[in-house]
Parts: sequence; C-alpha cells; structure tokens
Amino acid sequence: MPKQILIADTQETVCWAVSQAIRESDLGVKEITALTPEKTLDALREYPDIRLAVVDCRMLRSGSEEGFIRMVREAAPGVPLIVTATLFLDDLEERLDRLGCTVRLQKPFSLDTLLDLIRTGLAKDQEAPGHPGPQGTSPRTPR
Repeated sequence: MPKQILIADTQETVCWAVSQAIRESDLGVKEITALTPEKTLDALREYPDIRLAVVDCRMLRSGSEEGFIRMVREAAPGVPLIVTATLFLDDLEERLDRLGCTVRLQKPFSLDTLLDLIRTGLAKDQEAPGHPGPQGTSPRTPR
C-alpha cells in the first residue's frame, strides 16, 4: 500500500489544490483530505499508513490552535506535521514549538514549497526509528 498523506483544512479549495499537486508530483503517495477538525482526528485514527499530515492549525477558532494540534499529536503521535495558517503570531509560534511543530507554512503558500516540505518530511520519516518495513508491520514511534 502506498504511503498516505493527510491534508486537513476547512477550505475545500486548499484541499483540492494540494491534492492535485500531490497527484501530479513524483511523491508516489495517496492523499486523504479532511475538511473539519473531527474528520481530521478520525482520519488519523482510521488510516495507520498516514506518514505525514498538512494541518491548518486554525481549523478550530482562533486561540485554540494549541489544543487542536495537541489532539492531532495524541491521535497520531509519530506523524510529522506541516502546520499551516494565514498568520503566525509570535505567541502561536512559541506554543507550536513547545508541541514540536517546527515546520510551518504561512498561507498563501506555493505548492512547490509545500511539495518540497512534504518530500523532506517523508525522507525524515523513512529514517526514523520504528519506521514500518516493507510489510508495514512496525508501529510508529513518537519522536
């Protein structure tokens, strides 16, 4: 089964554009999209082959970004995150840093930039301890 990437954003056009870019790329991954916080958490629990997630941290209301990212981390602790938002204020960046979310992308973003970040994230996932072997039998481990 191919690696899977979760694209989570409340803007359907963002999910569509990112999905198209992934399909047209050389990444060789399958994309899963989620338009609500609930569907995001459900997808992370339902699809154990997700190897990376691109998540809009403001899927909930402003000020609750940290709580949402914490829920994402709990649902899939070992999955690398690329966190997107329209605006990253200093306090939000500090809160995301504390949660280990160091890869951030401000909207609007270039799809080429996002694809490069996805490539980097997938390469790091490949090198990480606990990475599934060819049969996908090893569990994900938190980093």
